[in-house]
Amino acid sequence: MRLNELTSDTLQTAVNEFSETHSAKTVHNAYNLLSAAMKKQGITHVVALPKKKKTLSKLPPIDDVINAIVGSEIECACLLAMWLSLRMSEVRGLRYDDIDGDYILIRNTRILIKGEDIFKESTKTYQSTRRLSLPSYLKDLCGTGKPEEFIVNMSANQIYYRLQDLLAEAGVPSIRFHDL
Repeated sequence: MRLNELTSDTLQTAVNEFSETHSAKTVHNAYNLLSAAMKKQGITHVVALPKKKKTLSKLPPIDDVINAIVGSEIECACLLAMWLSLRMSEVRGLRYDDIDGDYILIRNTRILIKGEDIFKESTKTYQSTRRLSLPSYLKDLCGTGKPEEFIVNMSANQIYYRLQDLLAEAGVPSIRFHDL
């Protein structure tokens, strides 16, 4: 159907049908793409989009998770996420020059795009750039290195799959790294 043939009713029907098999976020993203194309052509319609639902999953006891990862090669990465509430990209973007005394600067990210590690001198959002207190245990766990070296030198997949293996070995239900 051509853009100029769309009506609010046909769009609403399409949104409702798409909502039956897709998440609210996917529906919003698809509609926003179409809406941008319509706006370029001077076409506007009012459509009710589904409300996004926030779901919280039940997490295993924290002691069980910690016991599963302590002493492993991903302990530092996981505890940075747990204690400092860091994203995977923030953990992987930390370099030794980000340690400033008893603080750590969250100002970079390292993400995987098309199989390639990309280092970005920025965080996901403006508010994500921050200075956090670094507990001594965690500072010791980070160790030392050259200023430009990464504290955590594993890919996101290596960290994630190792976490899953450790949790399974300990009989702890699976969680996402983001849940840490």
